[in-house]
Amino acid sequence: MITSASLLESLCGDLGILDGFTLERIKNIWALVFKGAVSDNTRPVFFQSGRLTVDVSSELWLKELHFYRGMMISKLQNFKISEIKFRVRDIPEAATEEAPKSKPTVLKESDKEFIDETTAVINDPELRQRFANCIKKSILNGIK
Repeated sequence: MITSASLLESLCGDLGILDGFTLERIKNIWALVFKGAVSDNTRPVFFQSGRLTVDVSSELWLKELHFYRGMMISKLQNFKISEIKFRVRDIPEAATEEAPKSKPTVLKESDKEFIDETTAVINDPELRQRFANCIKKSILNGIK
């Protein structure tokens, strides 16, 4: 049986944007997999060919996470990560949720940039626009 997730993954692979799709999936589960202080002090920022780049908040965290690299790779085994690279960068504080989020009606600039970057490799203008519309709709409906 073909699932919509496997179909989307296959389509992303065919379009050459599977790494970007994988990174977004990793970002979406990061706080669930790495709870507490690890999640607060790290952000996955780049994924290519099995190599994940993670920003960390300080040199201390950089040194600490080197000891846990293997464990982190095993927790993310579904994404076929072969290597994690850590680098020190500013990590924005996570927004605290006081009220339930309402669905946005307009895309943020960062979402527009993500859509443009993701679909830039699609040569056919009509297909590129349709794929961009799908991504936009999924963002506005909170599906990632």
